[in-house]
Amino acid sequence: MINKLEKKRSDALREHIPVMRPLTAKLLAGVVEKLRPKETLEIGTCIGLGAIGVLLAGGKKVTTIEIDEDRYFAAKNNLEEFGLFDRCEIILGDCKEVLPLMSENRYDLIILDGPKSYYPEAYPYLKKMLLPGGILFADDILFHGMVETNDAPAHKHRTNVNALRSFIEIAEGDVDMTVRKFDLEDGVILLTKRG
Repeated sequence: MINKLEKKRSDALREHIPVMRPLTAKLLAGVVEKLRPKETLEIGTCIGLGAIGVLLAGGKKVTTIEIDEDRYFAAKNNLEEFGLFDRCEIILGDCKEVLPLMSENRYDLIILDGPKSYYPEAYPYLKKMLLPGGILFADDILFHGMVETNDAPAHKHRTNVNALRSFIEIAEGDVDMTVRKFDLEDGVILLTKRG
């Protein structure tokens, strides 16, 4: 099953579908194996490979949000193909509208891999939804190396880069979280909720 997942990931990356890259996916699998989350929330389903990876690594149930209808159906098909559809709820919608409606839910693991400009705004909801000892896994925080330079980002990337800089600053300043950054592929930050 893992080999089949890796092949799907390679094929997707070759087709420029923005799935999680191999080393980042391996890091996430390691987090899941240690944490053994009962409830996982994923923002940014894409074609479902992240959710499949979580479930194969030992996660019990995944709730995932995807705005793009074609990717939503591709994710459904992939989860069915792996025999995991019954352990995953896919919500078709905009995370900016869906997250506030879910704020009473609680999760052991939250994967943030949606619109980068929304990371700072999403953070208060995600922090509230995260159980003590739970982990927030935020992907793509370095945004192609643009976040940690002193250079002004190109106009078309400015919103995302500034939002990610703000998100990192908020996360690193949060006394309720233990922070670990990984300079791996496009960057990952792991926030563990104290408690």
